[in-house]
Amino acid sequence: MKYRIMLMMMLILIFSSCSQITPIQKVSENKSQFNANTSINFPHDDISKRAIISSKILNKNYMINYHILAKSGDKIGNGIFGEIQDIDANALRISDANDFSSLHHVDGQNFMLTHFETIPAAMYITKLQQTKDGRLLATDTKNIDFSSVGGLWNPCAGSITPWQTHLGSEEYEPDASLLYTTKPMLEYFKGDNSKINLYNYGWIPELKILNKNGDTKVQKHYAMGRFSHELAYVLPDNRTVYMSDDGSNVGLFMFIASAPKDLSSGRLYMAKYEDEGKLQWIDLGYATNAEIKKAIDQSIKFNDIFEKQEPVNGACNKDFTSINTTFGHECLQLKEGMQIIASRLESRRYGSMLGGTSEFRKLEGITYNSNINELYLSISEINGGMLDKHLSDTGTNNDIKLTQNDCGAIYRLKLHDDKKIDSKYVAYKMSPLIEGEPLKSEENTCNLNSIANPDNISYIQNIDTLIIGEDSTYGHQNDAIWAYDLKKETLSRILTSPYGSETTSVYYYENFGGFNYIMAGIQHPYGESDKDKVKNDSDKRAYTGYFLLSPALKKESN
Repeated sequence: MKYRIMLMMMLILIFSSCSQITPIQKVSENKSQFNANTSINFPHDDISKRAIISSKILNKNYMINYHILAKSGDKIGNGIFGEIQDIDANALRISDANDFSSLHHVDGQNFMLTHFETIPAAMYITKLQQTKDGRLLATDTKNIDFSSVGGLWNPCAGSITPWQTHLGSEEYEPDASLLYTTKPMLEYFKGDNSKINLYNYGWIPELKILNKNGDTKVQKHYAMGRFSHELAYVLPDNRTVYMSDDGSNVGLFMFIASAPKDLSSGRLYMAKYEDEGKLQWIDLGYATNAEIKKAIDQSIKFNDIFEKQEPVNGACNKDFTSINTTFGHECLQLKEGMQIIASRLESRRYGSMLGGTSEFRKLEGITYNSNINELYLSISEINGGMLDKHLSDTGTNNDIKLTQNDCGAIYRLKLHDDKKIDSKYVAYKMSPLIEGEPLKSEENTCNLNSIANPDNISYIQNIDTLIIGEDSTYGHQNDAIWAYDLKKETLSRILTSPYGSETTSVYYYENFGGFNYIMAGIQHPYGESDKDKVKNDSDKRAYTGYFLLSPALKKESN
């Protein structure tokens, strides 16, 4: 009888998901397995490849339902969700680049803050109503004014601090060493080049919602360094922050704030990658927001910080330091007294000059597992400078010598107490947790039953599950969101997105108004690939949505 009941329960769960059963298949060298019983099928025809398909099962004990909260261009109350505006709040266009969305509860009112990843960019605050059954409904939205900090630049992923503020990001910072005829952000400043300072962009913005009206306080944290911020993630001590740098020849950074819950001053570190994934941390020095902002406001230029020469036959003059970062192979010499300014305005360049590793490729999402005190870091592609003696290693130390994997991987970072750095959360070693599996295929170049180009990630402590979003152009034609059971080492595909889109904003919220949510957006449908398959312009509108989990999550026993 017990066996029959168990069998019946298993059949109910299987048929309540949207998938058909396919054989379990090993997907990578780390022996992770594809869980067909809790996965949806990968889209196999034109109709399914245009749709959002989601599972009804997170794991054997928990159900999920995906809901669309808003689409780009929606008229919500008095605002238009995703409208890009200039400095005087004049409309420019509608963005289809919905990215990270955070949930907040302030003075009895629920809010959502949403990034729109463009240049110029926008961040929207949306009032939410929560129904008795946990549904979230958008009732009003408005653009947040960033004019006090020069506007907002290409915000990508983000996080919630332990003190419940929103940490945003500014990705792909402009190269301040170049002479621009027409500078980026020209539209924002209504065609006035003279008002654009490139050092205003490439930072971590922190936003605090002040009251139930949705008034916000906006601050960019100049002390945390300037580079291509994917996101910043604060550890439980309220001081230690890890920051990923997205692009080619980038670095991994750590910030130790001077005081808990205050990111306006502290020490910045850049990782040095050593054999077998061991990490050392290069100290870039202490700085405050105020002193760095003062230099920006005084219109400091790249040439005020560095002397620069072009390499000759791949080499630098003995008085110059050879580096290779996002901006290529350069020969730099720091000008006298510019150590701290360089450490924050040109963090990647300066850190590389001091010996930090600038060979990583596309560092993306970060999340923390408090059960075993380790970080997870998604690396979208393992190629370029991460390979041994690659062209991108010209002028570097060639620290990273991994095997190429264009499908990417999730890495685990072991943490320990480092008295010198004054943090209990210092990463000392990194190793692969989940790896994508490359295939020789024209349509999907990564195994469909494993990850492809992982991007945003979020850890659910109570059920020891990692949620993984993809940003893949050729690895998977239709990007997916996965649930990875760390205990069983199994992957379940819980959502697939339409042609040409990427999944964004995966982030777990426990007990938000008594319910549990996983935020999950779908950015730029038909935007990265399959552009010829668009039937109507409305198909290109992006989605901001969420999974509603039930029942309420409780920590599962071993």
